[in-house]
Amino acid sequence: MKTAPALHTALMHFLQELGEDTNRPDLVDTPRRFSEMLHYFTQGNRSSVDGLFEGALLPATHSGMVVVKDLKFAALCEHHLLPFSGHCHIAYLPNTHWIGLSRLGKIVERLAHRLHMQERLTADIAQAIQTGLNSHGVAVMVVGEHFCMRLRSHEQTDASVTTIHWLGAFEAQTELQMTFLQQVRQLP
Repeated sequence: MKTAPALHTALMHFLQELGEDTNRPDLVDTPRRFSEMLHYFTQGNRSSVDGLFEGALLPATHSGMVVVKDLKFAALCEHHLLPFSGHCHIAYLPNTHWIGLSRLGKIVERLAHRLHMQERLTADIAQAIQTGLNSHGVAVMVVGEHFCMRLRSHEQTDASVTTIHWLGAFEAQTELQMTFLQQVRQLP
């Protein structure tokens, strides 16, 4: 990937503003590397999750809860442009279709590769699955560790953040919520 001239120039100025010598051998390629990293972590902005449902829907033969746990992700916090990463747990109640299970991981990855707040990422994952499957309900839990918390405060080095989003039947039925939470807490 070739760095856009304007971005390369901006990154060079940024480093110079920090007091760095941009001719130093270790920094010469930093604007290119940083640009590539930004493009990687924002590639979800340039693609939709809609196509991930094509060819992945299977006729549902029962309506029981489907739970997929520990889908790993990495994202960039939109407030500090620092990474946060963690695990996503998903449950859905099929209506007429199931989805190939690996597609759920691809949905999480694609949505995580946008500048995000964890709260919105959790809701976006739930909404994408609800819309793509027209399910009876979706539950999504994201547990993340944020470098902005770890790097900016020595007392928060072990903190994690948990966000949960309920849609459909999960919103209204506490019993479904409890079943999901019990499934997530079980050891693999």
